[in-house]
Amino acid sequence: MKKHWIRNALFLGALVTGIRCQYPADGYTQPDKKTFLVINGELTGSYGKVTVENSVQEIGSYNNYATPPAVASVIYVTDSKGQKFTFKSGVKDSSFHAVTGETYQLFVQANGKMYQSTPEKVPVCPDIDSVAFRFNVNSDLVAANPLRNGFDVSARGKDDPGTENFYQWDWIHYIKVLYCATVKGSNPPQGLYCDGNCWDITKNPSIIVSSDALINGKNFDIPIVRVPFLEPPNRYYLRVEQRAITKNTFIYFESLKTQTQSNGTLFDVPSQTVFNPNVHSVSDPTEAVLGVFNVFASKVKIIYIDMTVDEPGGMRTIIPETLLQPFPLAPNAPCVEGPGRTKIKPEGWVD
Repeated sequence: MKKHWIRNALFLGALVTGIRCQYPADGYTQPDKKTFLVINGELTGSYGKVTVENSVQEIGSYNNYATPPAVASVIYVTDSKGQKFTFKSGVKDSSFHAVTGETYQLFVQANGKMYQSTPEKVPVCPDIDSVAFRFNVNSDLVAANPLRNGFDVSARGKDDPGTENFYQWDWIHYIKVLYCATVKGSNPPQGLYCDGNCWDITKNPSIIVSSDALINGKNFDIPIVRVPFLEPPNRYYLRVEQRAITKNTFIYFESLKTQTQSNGTLFDVPSQTVFNPNVHSVSDPTEAVLGVFNVFASKVKIIYIDMTVDEPGGMRTIIPETLLQPFPLAPNAPCVEGPGRTKIKPEGWVD
């Protein structure tokens, strides 16, 4: 289906993978499995979420191992006024609203031990002045590659002068789909219509962070993603988010970016990994904890790239050869909520 071309093209265009070195096996000793506690917190103006779990890794290798979940009996956040906000692990709480300039501290009791974060202040986030897109041809790619002809998308704004600022950018793409299932064994491929409105979701798989060390007080133009020049659909939805993050969070994501580019995925934990920069065990500060307590403010821009109006120089879009055909006289298929699909109308969606 067309949507899979777009999803795969964005994924391939945004994700950078590395090459792992191989060493002779002679004299190699399998390292012991080690359990790490993972504490991830996100506090922002629209929600709060804290997730506590165990992760078993082999230090020095790239294998993951299943393990029972961490037992988090207490999770709460306090602000500078002493107000207390309680969370359930992994549950997004939209009733919580972090305030710009306010300071928050996280407390977690898990596996019989107490953990706490350093106090983190919500930074001020400058506006996104615009989300720009520019068509170009990547002549290094073969003609059939969807990313050969495409639009480079960037976020433009101005850094706040006089303060040390750290940023993160994220994006999400929605595409409205007609078919929510395929008919097994059908030739040519045939689909079952969705039983209502349904959107497929493509999320940013990469880490985009920056400090203002070289742009203090100046305008910035940050590359976000390359959109393939494809149709249908004729209008391409993209939601771009700019976050003002703390220094601790920047250090953490910068480290993750380096490790994932050289070692593979966000779940690899090589021995040189920088662990959680702002959450520690109260009884044992030397205990290695994964994750980060991320307190941020954000601004959002939603754009549509019209593949017909913005079609440059009369160049035609690439249309996939194989598209699903409707299956006649069949019941509709449900739109099943999940990480890659939703029935909820996206923010700013225009039919």
